[in-house]
Amino acid sequence: MKTLKQNQVQWLCRWMRRLSLFWMIFLPLVVLVIWAALPWIPDMLRDGFFKGMSVTETTPLVRISGMLASVPGIFLHILLFSQLAKLLGLWERGNVFDESNVRCFSKLGVYYLWGALIGVLQRALYSIALSISNPPGSRQISLGLSSDDFSSVAVGLFLWLLAYVLQQAYLLKREADLTV
Repeated sequence: MKTLKQNQVQWLCRWMRRLSLFWMIFLPLVVLVIWAALPWIPDMLRDGFFKGMSVTETTPLVRISGMLASVPGIFLHILLFSQLAKLLGLWERGNVFDESNVRCFSKLGVYYLWGALIGVLQRALYSIALSISNPPGSRQISLGLSSDDFSSVAVGLFLWLLAYVLQQAYLLKREADLTV
């Protein structure tokens, strides 16, 4: 028989898993619609991230390039939300100290580490996309690290550490279960 706390944890994990699946589907659609439909997005990106970059006009080529530049980040977010939904599904079923949790945390850590690299790549791709309709000689590429990249590395390393600790806890639990 489940206790009230177990039911609350199960309900919360189910709700969060559904929310993760929603964001996994909704986020890519929103990014693509924003690039396709909203005329001020390239200007907002230029003003927010690439100060001083000249964009002559928002042509269909700029919009398509922006959508393509968004693909690495969208793909990463789909992987992150998918893995988070899997982890929450495990917790919903009561599998807290399980080897599957270790794999989920380890994969989340790897995805966050990749997120730092993808962040640098994506900003470079955005700078190319925003200046692609400029005349030759005034197109730009911007490379750099942001505090988000360092945060992503820190979270990734923390999740790897957490996966290691959970692996040790799982091994101790398995050893204790075998003890008569």
